[in-house]
Amino acid sequence: MQQDAGFTKIFSALFIPLCIWGLMSSLTMHLIEIRLAFIAGGENRLRIAVCAFALGIVMVQRMSRALGRGYARAYGSALGAAITLFAVYISYAYLLPAPPLLVFFVNETIFIILWWTGHKIAGACWVDNPMMDMAAAETGVLSKKMFQKKRKAQEEKKSDAKGLAENLPRNHPGRVILIFSLFAIPAFGAGIQVLGRADAASRLRMGIFLFVYL
Repeated sequence: MQQDAGFTKIFSALFIPLCIWGLMSSLTMHLIEIRLAFIAGGENRLRIAVCAFALGIVMVQRMSRALGRGYARAYGSALGAAITLFAVYISYAYLLPAPPLLVFFVNETIFIILWWTGHKIAGACWVDNPMMDMAAAETGVLSKKMFQKKRKAQEEKKSDAKGLAENLPRNHPGRVILIFSLFAIPAFGAGIQVLGRADAASRLRMGIFLFVYL
């Protein structure tokens, strides 16, 4: 963190990873609740693991941007090895009504999808641009310059109607999260159908996870 960074930069550097972590963790925690309707065993350890794994995904992605891919590759390899060992453990430690090898492959596939998705979301929600970093340091949210710059940009946009027709960037955060939500929201809907007659505690947890995700 640069010491001369403004409030906007500091706030976003702390708030954005927290939001991404909550986005991924709330969905995976909800999927664990659905799993409990069919399979019981190891759910508490699974909850801790997926929350820690989601946080690790965000941190490794930031390392790759801030410190280089070579530096982040060591941490990424350790994270992948740890979650793979956990997937092996959770498959054989509990007598689940399915072959352990099948349980391992299903869990590992879910972890890989979560990793890929989290990496894409974290990458889209940051702008690693030195010029924009300097602007964030000079024009914090409490600075008059920010409001002057915003007003000037609005005036330029009014005079240039062509800008309204420009397409969003391919990795725009809104687009990435929208695509992720095309899977996530139906998953929450399926949970409501499956857990609709469950106990009050399960319904409350399901509502909290949906609230956090949104």
